[in-house]
Amino acid sequence: MKAQQLNIVEMPRFFKLSSSNRIPVTISNFIAIIGLILVAQWSNAQSDPGVGSIAILDLDNNPVAASQLKKNGTYKLRLQVGNYSTNILHAGCAEVRVGLGSLFELEENFDLSTAPLSNLYDWTIFTGFGQVEIVGELLVDIGNVLGNAEFEITAIDDVGNSTFNTSFKLNGGGGCTDSETNLSNNIANLQYGVQNPWPSPARMRQFTSMKMVWRLSTKMM
Repeated sequence: MKAQQLNIVEMPRFFKLSSSNRIPVTISNFIAIIGLILVAQWSNAQSDPGVGSIAILDLDNNPVAASQLKKNGTYKLRLQVGNYSTNILHAGCAEVRVGLGSLFELEENFDLSTAPLSNLYDWTIFTGFGQVEIVGELLVDIGNVLGNAEFEITAIDDVGNSTFNTSFKLNGGGGCTDSETNLSNNIANLQYGVQNPWPSPARMRQFTSMKMVWRLSTKMM
């Protein structure tokens, strides 16, 4: 029997991968690939910087109505701040801003470097646009971390109404490409009123006594 001859079809040249076209697997190429993966993860970070409610307290941590603050009085301003997402919020990519309105300033002996959350935020003071503003730049990467920022503030020698205005949002600086999942919690405001202090009980008793003496004297006339 005659042996059957096999026809071998040669692959086209463009399907062939020559040794010169092969990508060498080296340490440098591996590091570059890992770097691209990390950059992709950074650029897709969906964090959620935000602020919660604002509370005003006296120096003994008792709540005080924002509409009944006293001229020249010293209080604590407490603000919940943090990343409401489980995704990483990267250092240097967001900042807190706490505006004190037109009737308050930072208490002169209060040290921002030892303020609550100073391990996470670099607190500095800024004066402009008609108010004192406390600015906190994020120092470290944080996940779902929430905490209370707290500052001692003093009402100036004036009365009237104004607003505490606070925010925590991405600043777009330093080549950051973080993005936000929720913009509705970036800002919190609280209107307040500053009044003249009420007379002390001793002054009230003195005033009442003087009023009674005046009434008696007028009757005797």
